[in-house]
Amino acid sequence: MNKYPNYSSKKRDQFLHDFKDRGMMRWFGFYLSDHSLAIRKQKKQEHQILAQKHHLQMSFSEIAETISLALVHQSQVIIEKNDTEIKNGEMIDSAQIKGFIQGYSDDGLVVDEQEIPYQEIKYLTLYQGTKS
Repeated sequence: MNKYPNYSSKKRDQFLHDFKDRGMMRWFGFYLSDHSLAIRKQKKQEHQILAQKHHLQMSFSEIAETISLALVHQSQVIIEKNDTEIKNGEMIDSAQIKGFIQGYSDDGLVVDEQEIPYQEIKYLTLYQGTKS
């Protein structure tokens, strides 16, 4: 008694031989969209941190202490420079710089491949986010 009269074991064997399962390839589309969403969310959080209101001028000793903490803990820093310009009647500070301290000298720091003289640093803090 055959439940499936059109069943052929030869056809099944040929199908199993020729069929190529894409395995995880079929799931990459889901992974990429979730991963992209997570990256966008992280970038948005970082942008919000960098867009916070401006700070008062720090003393040189506070700046030096923060630099030493960043070097010891290998943390990223956020630097607000004291460059201010006037656009449309508003005082606008320059963009903040975020990155690891890549080097330093008697004159200044190198952060995110930018040389920043100590006298141009208005505010310096350790970045509290994840390392990237």
